[in-house]
Amino acid sequence: MSEQSRTLRASSTIDQGKRAASRRRWAVYAGLACAIVLVLAYIDAGEEPLRPIVHRIALPIGGGEQP
Repeated sequence: MSEQSRTLRASSTIDQGKRAASRRRWAVYAGLACAIVLVLAYIDAGEEPLRPIVHRIALPIGGGEQP
């Protein structure tokens, strides 16, 4: 094997390793982003107590027949 083919093979192996590491890094970043969004949603979406509805509404008088 010539020196040039060894160099090319070694550099392509390094490039593949860098690509794999880059993919893993993006997967980790995406997972962290999802986790942060879920934590913020959990904190922000606290349950509020139920309150009675006290607004008056206008009802149509004689607006149609009742069954």
